[in-house]
Amino acid sequence: MRANDWGSTKLGDPGDWPPALMTLVSVLLSSRQPMFVAWGEDRILLYNDAYAPMLAARHPAALGRPFFEVWPEISDAIGALMDRVFAGEPVHMNDLELTLHRNGYPEQTHFAFSYTPVPGKNGIVDGLFCACTETTFQVQAERRAANERRRQRHLLQQMPGFVAVLAGPDHVFEHVNDAYVTLAGPRAFVGLKARNVFPELTGQGFFELLDEVYRTGLPFAARAMPIHLAGETEKRFIDFLYQPIRDDDGTVTGIFAGGYDITERVRAEEALRSTERRQAFMLALGDSMREQVDPRATMQAAVDALGRHIGASRVGYGLIGSDGDTVTLETEYLDGVGALVGTYPIESFGPGNIANLRAGRTSVYADVEDDPGTAGLGLGELGIAALISVPLVRVGQLRSALYVNQRVPRVWTTDEVELVEEVASRIWDAVERARADAARRESEEQFRVFAQVMPNQVWAASADGHLYWFNDQVYAYCAAVPGELDGTAWTSIVHPDDLDAAGLAWARSVATGEVYEAEFRIRRFDAAYHWFLVRAEPILGPSGEILRWVGTNTDIEDQKRISAELRHLNETLEQRVEERTQDLLLAEDALRQAQKMEAVGQLTGGVAHDFNNLLTVIKSSTDLLKRPDLPEERRLRYVGAISDTVARAAKLTGQLLAFARRQALKPEVFDVGRSVLGVADMVGTLTGARIRIVTNLAEVACYIDADPSQFDTAIVNMAVNARDAMEGEGVLTISVAATSLVPAMRSHHAISGDFVAVSISDTGSGIAPENVERIFEPFFTTKDVGQGTGLGLSQVFGFAKQSGGEIGVESTPGVGTTFTLYLPQAADDGTTARGPEDVEPLSDGHGMQILVVEDNIDVGTFATQTLAELGYATVWAKNADEALAELATDASRFDVVFTDVVMPGMNGIDLAHEIRRRYHELPVLLASGYSHVLAKNGTYGFELLHKPYSVEQLSRTLRKVATSWQSRMPAV
Repeated sequence: MRANDWGSTKLGDPGDWPPALMTLVSVLLSSRQPMFVAWGEDRILLYNDAYAPMLAARHPAALGRPFFEVWPEISDAIGALMDRVFAGEPVHMNDLELTLHRNGYPEQTHFAFSYTPVPGKNGIVDGLFCACTETTFQVQAERRAANERRRQRHLLQQMPGFVAVLAGPDHVFEHVNDAYVTLAGPRAFVGLKARNVFPELTGQGFFELLDEVYRTGLPFAARAMPIHLAGETEKRFIDFLYQPIRDDDGTVTGIFAGGYDITERVRAEEALRSTERRQAFMLALGDSMREQVDPRATMQAAVDALGRHIGASRVGYGLIGSDGDTVTLETEYLDGVGALVGTYPIESFGPGNIANLRAGRTSVYADVEDDPGTAGLGLGELGIAALISVPLVRVGQLRSALYVNQRVPRVWTTDEVELVEEVASRIWDAVERARADAARRESEEQFRVFAQVMPNQVWAASADGHLYWFNDQVYAYCAAVPGELDGTAWTSIVHPDDLDAAGLAWARSVATGEVYEAEFRIRRFDAAYHWFLVRAEPILGPSGEILRWVGTNTDIEDQKRISAELRHLNETLEQRVEERTQDLLLAEDALRQAQKMEAVGQLTGGVAHDFNNLLTVIKSSTDLLKRPDLPEERRLRYVGAISDTVARAAKLTGQLLAFARRQALKPEVFDVGRSVLGVADMVGTLTGARIRIVTNLAEVACYIDADPSQFDTAIVNMAVNARDAMEGEGVLTISVAATSLVPAMRSHHAISGDFVAVSISDTGSGIAPENVERIFEPFFTTKDVGQGTGLGLSQVFGFAKQSGGEIGVESTPGVGTTFTLYLPQAADDGTTARGPEDVEPLSDGHGMQILVVEDNIDVGTFATQTLAELGYATVWAKNADEALAELATDASRFDVVFTDVVMPGMNGIDLAHEIRRRYHELPVLLASGYSHVLAKNGTYGFELLHKPYSVEQLSRTLRKVATSWQSRMPAV
């Protein structure tokens, strides 16, 4: 202060300062408390040495400068306060937080101060006097302490156990965590004395322990301490610690109380101990009851053990009378009460009690006089103040009861009731088992007597399969003594070749409980082996468990010998049956051919008639063509007539040959409509001119998978039947349609599915109702002798069944008959016959060379001349050998080989195969009117031209063969 250059400040020389200022300067310079004066309008700062540390780096430059030049950062915080002081109002602050930059960085500081106005002349305030203390470190310490207390409370709150902090000798609650509230229940704690918070703990020792810990300063810990809180019916158990809290000088100021609620653990441990005691008791009880062989002794052992275990006054067993109105008490355990053995009216033990028992419920009474169902009956005089009764109900009726009495009132625990119920169940089981054992012993004795008088060999085995008893017949048969065959020793008398199978079968039956049945040989006393049928069945207990096995051995030596003889006969019989089967197959094939040939026979007359007509046309035309003066127009007409007639004859011949061919059944997919059209001409020939043939075909092609020949035969047979019914005149309609239903007929119901219905309807005489069911029988016919064999419709029936279909008939006498053949539809597999591809007629052979192989001179001459007319070059070989010789000379000169099929020596098909083998690039065309080889095996992939053929057909087929073969040859 003295060294400062005050002359350079607005205050000027100290000698000119007002007395009041000088007085204040004297005061602050002599004080050790931080003080400062802010003087004048600029509030010039003057301060003492104690204030200087607050300025830090701003000292000593701050001396004599305006206050807010020194402390610009706090002008907003205290500017208004200073204004109030300079207005004459003193200001006092216990804690003012300011942010100062006194060391070049912001600091959070705290101050306690008082601002006192210093009045000047005329009462105007000339300055401000401040005595202040920086409390920054104190505030920070208090905050750290508060934070630490909050952190500790947070930790206490998070502790898994319950926690409370008590203060003072009255144990006032300062803090409790949630676990403490959960244990104690919702109530007020903080600020209240422990005795006021927990009045129910008075007398339980907790308050006395708190006082002792507070007085002595010694901690106290307890385990499994029982505590009975208000509002709870059962005690709880806690592990807890009372830990004294001390201040800095070691004086006890409070108590920390913490611990865990272990009620569930204590109860679980007690339940475990109770269970262990109960299990030990039940094991001992079971052992005791098993030692008894008499049902009454078993009951007595059980009630004695139960009475001692639970400390009952009386335990007994009551048997309900057959009328249900009386109870006979017997087999009692007694302790301090008299016996009740005898027969009593059942209602004398309380209607409520008996109602429970009859309903199958256990009766439990802590005090019989407190329940209206048992009160006032004088049960106390019988030593019954509390009771448990457990019923045994069978088939809806109360049969017996186990009762437990106490001569004084007693609250029965749940464990005690459950124990009595379990013992009752064990008693029922043990008594029934004892009775069953007695009955079993009696039954076994009866069995032994019965088994001994039986002529069969009888034996018995335990549940595990060990044989333990045999009747005398077993020992006599094998010359053994009792005990010699026990266990598995019986295997010693089984034939070695049979032992493994017999043993495995027995082991399987023992494991599965299945009836044992086996055939094996057993050695007799004279070392001879006889075959035995050995059979055993398990004897089952009430729960389905196997108790034992009982078996018998039956001597089947004679049956085995007879069986071997029969087996030999059967083997011979099978051979004979196979031979007969082959004969039957041949007969069936012959029958099919006979059926077909019968139809052919029906066709013969019509075909002969048609051929005579055709020959008449040809003969007449050739006669007219011989006339020299015949006009060209007529000549062309007769030539055309001959050509048409030949085509008609060829078609008729082809149909007849195809129909009559003999071959094995060979199903294939074909178009029904096309087949019907193909056979329609034959049907027309068959029926004659006075029967009109009408065909109604489906718009969409219908395919079936069947034997085409048999199908054609079936159509012809039905047509023959229709023709005969119409006596040569009427309308015969053949219809083909798709259908989704086969109607019910004969022995089967209606069938849904995709079918093709082929119907043949006539306008004939119809079928008599009594004959409808028999018309499909083989050899059944209503025709006169010589008019039919009765095989036609049986063929239709057999074909329908063979093809997976059905044949139906509808007939009205005098009106007509409709036969409908139902056959399963099939999808077109792309292999069904198609029409020949159109090939442009060849008017000029263009020099192609043909090797003609034909043994018939007329046909060979005609063929070579015709080919020459068409522009082909030909070489004619009379047989296959000549043809092969020509090819051997130079096969490349020929474009096509045209050969007949039926020739002496090597036939045309064999020749074609040989040519294909030697000259695979040379095409072959076959020609045939009919060949049994072709009919049986087909064309083997060779092109076939049917005789008779026209010139145009010959030209077209040759061109087709040549061009088709060339298209398959690789390019060069």
